[in-house]
Amino acid sequence: MGFKFNLPLNKKTTDYVDSVRIMNKWYYDVFINEQDSDTVIRANKLYYSTKYGIIKIEWPDGHFMELEKIDWPS
Repeated sequence: MGFKFNLPLNKKTTDYVDSVRIMNKWYYDVFINEQDSDTVIRANKLYYSTKYGIIKIEWPDGHFMELEKIDWPS
């Protein structure tokens, strides 16, 4: 089963943190979706910024991927 957020996002009903520091940059208004994973192949935690989208993905074995940069179209 994949990740899903109930829209619209709401701080009262969705796990939320005020800020997260990723690659020496602060991201604000971040929602967190966490699910059980029975394998290290599937991610178990997703960080979603209301301004930038997905900024971090974590796996149960401690591996993670973080947003390095965004190239906005001109």
